[in-house]
Amino acid sequence: MGKKDSNMPQRDCMLSLLHLLPMQDDITELLRVVHAVCSPMIPFDFAVLILVSSLQNGSRMYFYDAGEKSVTEKPLPYACRDLGNCASVEVCGADVLRSHHQIFAECGRSTDQVCYLPLHIPESICLSTLLVFFPNDISLGRIRTFARTVSGAFSIALARILKRNEMQKGATAIRRERDFVAMLLSIATLACTQADPCLVVDRMVGEVRLFFGVRELALYLEHDGTALVTCSLPEGGRGAKEIPRVARVASGDTLLAKMTSAKGVLFSSEQLASCTSDPAVSFFRKERNYAAYAYPLSDREGTLGALVFFGENIEDNCDAAMEQMAGTLVPILRSVSFAQPQEGDEEIKRAEYSEFLGKSPALLRILTQVDLVAPSDATVLLLGETGTGKELVARAVHKQSFRKDKDFVTLNCAAVPRDLLESELFGHEKGAFTGAVKQHKGRFERAQGGTLFLNEVGEMPLDLQPKLLRILQTREMERVGGQESIALDVRLVAATNRNLKQMVADGQFRDDLYYRLNVFPILIPPLRERREDIPLLVTEYAQRFAKRMGKTLSIPTPVMDWFCAQNWPGNIRELVNVVERAVIMSRGSALVVPEAGELQADLKSVDVDANDKERAEIIAAVRASNGVIAGPRGAAVRLGLKRTTLLSRMKRLNLTVKAILENA
Repeated sequence: MGKKDSNMPQRDCMLSLLHLLPMQDDITELLRVVHAVCSPMIPFDFAVLILVSSLQNGSRMYFYDAGEKSVTEKPLPYACRDLGNCASVEVCGADVLRSHHQIFAECGRSTDQVCYLPLHIPESICLSTLLVFFPNDISLGRIRTFARTVSGAFSIALARILKRNEMQKGATAIRRERDFVAMLLSIATLACTQADPCLVVDRMVGEVRLFFGVRELALYLEHDGTALVTCSLPEGGRGAKEIPRVARVASGDTLLAKMTSAKGVLFSSEQLASCTSDPAVSFFRKERNYAAYAYPLSDREGTLGALVFFGENIEDNCDAAMEQMAGTLVPILRSVSFAQPQEGDEEIKRAEYSEFLGKSPALLRILTQVDLVAPSDATVLLLGETGTGKELVARAVHKQSFRKDKDFVTLNCAAVPRDLLESELFGHEKGAFTGAVKQHKGRFERAQGGTLFLNEVGEMPLDLQPKLLRILQTREMERVGGQESIALDVRLVAATNRNLKQMVADGQFRDDLYYRLNVFPILIPPLRERREDIPLLVTEYAQRFAKRMGKTLSIPTPVMDWFCAQNWPGNIRELVNVVERAVIMSRGSALVVPEAGELQADLKSVDVDANDKERAEIIAAVRASNGVIAGPRGAAVRLGLKRTTLLSRMKRLNLTVKAILENA
């Protein structure tokens, strides 16, 4: 019975170690747990874990001070590598160890003996040994008891941590390599399909930002002693005042003249301060200190130019990745002529997009961006005022893509009631809710293999946004009331006339969803910024409406001048409506439009009367419902409107619930 009782502390200690050690996630906690559990039975003052790895710079030492309960990690000196190859438990004097290895001079000064405890880790790239320093009054038998107690549990836990770290490093390396290859492929596709250096650089910034951690980039292309310098737009949307983002200057006035090697060059803030003639340095100049890392784009034919990163924390340790990127870019950039599109190019572009009416540079830029993004499966976000033709651009993206033979499915998020929007998007199973008498496929399923166009995505309720985000991340979805995951192959094009960035700041739109949607934004300019297209639009729609009404009309010059002089806040939609009205009112052979003042006064009086009446009705309904908008007793039901429709009208009339109730 006495022998059994004497073994109880050892067994309890071993059970505690077997239970606690596998729960730890790092080596530091392993050493702390061993000391905390074993010190009541066999106290020790110091411990050193030695890991000898076959990988370069992989060998480490972990010093555990029992008094401070702290762990210090250091590289393992080459002279100490033999300590990791310990075959069996050994106990020797601590002074012998200190005399052979100076690094242990400060380890457990008050201790007189050290135990070499080999740790057996199968299938590991490391040899490991645990050195434990004991006072002289601890007997050899107790030390061997400690070794038997700790060895197995510690080896199992250490093997788990090393294996997990090894797997994490491998997975990280694979992910980084995959992301790098994807970035190279995207940049190569971009350079092949784009002739506008501004768009090339702006898109390149999006690709390299996450990989290299930079936001400001300049592309230098050298030709005949001059350099075309193109700067990316910084986050604020503009660089230094009155400094163009694209400039052609003499090569000697740029950073290219200071690059004398075939590898990357790091320029300090002091060096950049002396390069006042470089357009990119001037464009990115800031009050704070900043540096630049320039890598030459060169091959056997010579130097083509350079990629230059600007920022505060720029480092010169990315030569290997930059060399691979340069090797991909140089042959492509040599075959691309970065010049302004010629007249013939515009005619070709117009023939490819015959449904677009216009020939302005603004419209041509949109079509160029469509050309660029259509062959990919990237999510497109169309931004612009109401009536600018966002759906027409979305259809063009679909028609120019590899999905053109599949369905183009549309959904206006503002036109579907909140309670039905989830079912319309994702579908539902039979019995999922009251009225679900059969299975229903949502718009995502109906767009399988094709393109889904979500118009007015800014109107999507906050509680549905995480579901859309999950689909964009996983390419899978579940129907409402269903449990089966459905794999999706859908290209998403979203559009909105609202400022999503401001909505994110106001908490009305999820920032993670915004970044997922904002992969390739296309800003569609209002009609007032492409006035060159107004004559074509007026002529085309006047002929369409006249043919439909059996009329033959010409457009007098004063009438066309009047159309071109208007600002058209409703953009193309408003223009088309006015043209239709003019065709209806024209009784002769010429298009007749009321005098500008008469028409504007007429429209203004109608708008004022209608707005006043609508404003009064909304105010009365909101007050009667005590500020409640939705629900069976809300203001929307009282007015016979959808909640989203009422909120939209209140926004247009500059009304808020708070203001209405305060002025009651």
